[in-house]
Amino acid sequence: MADTELHDYLPALKKLISFGGQGIIYETEVNKPTSLEDISRITDQELDGDILISSFSLIWLKSIRKAFPKVKLGLIIKNADNGWIKACEEIDAYSIRFSKELTSNRLIEEAHRNRLKVFVGPVDSKGGAKLMRSMSVDGIFTTKYDEMLLFISRLS
Repeated sequence: MADTELHDYLPALKKLISFGGQGIIYETEVNKPTSLEDISRITDQELDGDILISSFSLIWLKSIRKAFPKVKLGLIIKNADNGWIKACEEIDAYSIRFSKELTSNRLIEEAHRNRLKVFVGPVDSKGGAKLMRSMSVDGIFTTKYDEMLLFISRLS
């Protein structure tokens, strides 16, 4: 979504949801300044899935939280310094997202102790999905959603 305005992303999001069905959380990652009006276009939709708005930017997540108190927010972190739990508390985060390389059992357990869902991504291989499942992550993000959805549905 980096080169696309958030409101231009909505048709693709609806298409993805129709492909995946219910019980899947769909992440919209906010990496650049965007208007709260654009966020509202997504949160106001009647979509057959949960929408999670995630960002590396605590500043943007705070402004989104203020405007949309009920929306699910996720913090994406690049390193495991001690400040991520406090940051998640500040925005009443639903989740934390780690990269595959950063993910460890210790971080997953710490996040779960703090009532955070743990997502990892991108995970684009069957082996990676199996490993994340064995580590008790709550979900993965992938750039190959069609392949991974089929594979994950067979795991259930």
